[in-house]
Amino acid sequence: MRELWLSSFNDILLAIRGAEMNIYDDNKIRRLLNDSFFTITKTGKMSYSRANKIYQFYRSLLNDGYQFVRSSMPRNTFWRYEQNLLSIGLSKLQLQNLQQQKNNVIPMFRVIDIDFNKQRSAWYQEPTSFYDNNENLLLFKFAS
Repeated sequence: MRELWLSSFNDILLAIRGAEMNIYDDNKIRRLLNDSFFTITKTGKMSYSRANKIYQFYRSLLNDGYQFVRSSMPRNTFWRYEQNLLSIGLSKLQLQNLQQQKNNVIPMFRVIDIDFNKQRSAWYQEPTSFYDNNENLLLFKFAS
């Protein structure tokens, strides 16, 4: 079974070998914030100061954790920054688990982990067939 599966998926596994997957892409988050929270100054230049503040809040969540950041700043400020991050597509669950996912690069082989030794539950017993026993098979042939 294992050999058949590996043979079937060999091309796919070779294609992703060495590839990595980012759980949270800081550059993408920075880009989304810049696209959403910019202002135009009186001189006509684009200012990203608000996006930078929200990004700093995001980095604080990443470095210090959700609970610590929440308790260390005014509630309305925390809530406003949190809503800003939610508006670019992050979920509250992701924000609450940022610190746990600090090492955000995962090898793809770790994501696709097939353990052929654990394909069944511990309580499962392989069924036995009447025809597995050679004596029963002989009896069946003579009876026919």
